[in-house]
Amino acid sequence: MQEIAVTGGTGFFGAHLCRALLRAGYGVRCLTRSGEAPAGARRVAGDLDDADALHELLCGASIAIHLAAATRGGSPARFSEVNLAGTHRVIDAAVKARCVRFLYVSTDLAALACDPYGQSKRDAEDLVADSDLTWTILRFPALYGPSLMTRNCAVESLAEKVRSGRVFVPGNGRQRLSFLHTEDACEAVLRTLTCDETQRKCLFVGPQAVELDEAVRALAGGAGVRCRIVHVPWSVARATVRTALGAFRALPLNVSMFLTIDQDKVLDGTPFERLVGWRPTPTVDGLHRFAATLEAEARTYRRGA
Repeated sequence: MQEIAVTGGTGFFGAHLCRALLRAGYGVRCLTRSGEAPAGARRVAGDLDDADALHELLCGASIAIHLAAATRGGSPARFSEVNLAGTHRVIDAAVKARCVRFLYVSTDLAALACDPYGQSKRDAEDLVADSDLTWTILRFPALYGPSLMTRNCAVESLAEKVRSGRVFVPGNGRQRLSFLHTEDACEAVLRTLTCDETQRKCLFVGPQAVELDEAVRALAGGAGVRCRIVHVPWSVARATVRTALGAFRALPLNVSMFLTIDQDKVLDGTPFERLVGWRPTPTVDGLHRFAATLEAEARTYRRGA
């Protein structure tokens, strides 16, 4: 059985990925600061700045998957320490442990690198690419799916606002974005691990982008509700988000996504799809089904309350 070492295994996506790896027959060990590892995975207590914990995590593992990152609400120094210095330490430990494969999960925001978070992920990608490891970098867009160990899905928050009947959207709503379901993200990782053609490549994984207004309408359709979309001028929205969203606190996008959403974040996932012979769920279909599932769960809860 191949052993896979995972950082960030208790996060929103990490919990999904660990379950998928275990179902696929891999042995999984997770680095965790506190709490338990996902069921079936071995827990290694520690953090990215703990050299002994990283050694324990990676020693004997043939594959390393680095997910752990500071994503929201951090300072530039925090992003640099966790996303850049932390990645450097994981790479160093993986080299010493002689890991056969190294998979770094990054973000589409690294392609823009126009804020401290995106820049830190871009710089970390450069560290991975310059290493002696057999690496692959996967850039994911915004992920959505059921919450397992943590509640950390921005799209779920957006769906809740849609069900309330009103959503604030920055700009004219025509900005194009891609959203990836956690099941598809897990499948992408599994296919990457068995596809040698993905080695030493940085690849975007995600369905064709849709306009933001279209994404909101897909969520409304799945929930079976009517939702009013309120377009907020960029001159107002940008000034507002820089002061903790101000009057638009209801907007469920994190600051990094909010500040880059007007740059038409469209990345091409077809190179990855051609390499692995697979494509993810189209954004509109996936969001519609996700919202329908959330609404069904909400109805069940209301009936039981």
